[in-house]
Amino acid sequence: MGLPVRDAEAIISNADFKGNKNIDYGEFLAATINLQNELTHERLWTLFNAFDTDNSGTITEDNLY
Repeated sequence: MGLPVRDAEAIISNADFKGNKNIDYGEFLAATINLQNELTHERLWTLFNAFDTDNSGTITEDNLY
């Protein structure tokens, strides 16, 4: 994706409710709650998978670089 390190760290920090430096699908949904009226489950899952580049089921800092 090519995000600067500072931006990637900010994204993880803001959405990482468990504090494990990973974003699981539940955290991803919670972080996007304000957009859910416009986003369907299918669109959210597609977007989550676009960030989960290693198919681990979580979004890590490495996925954002």
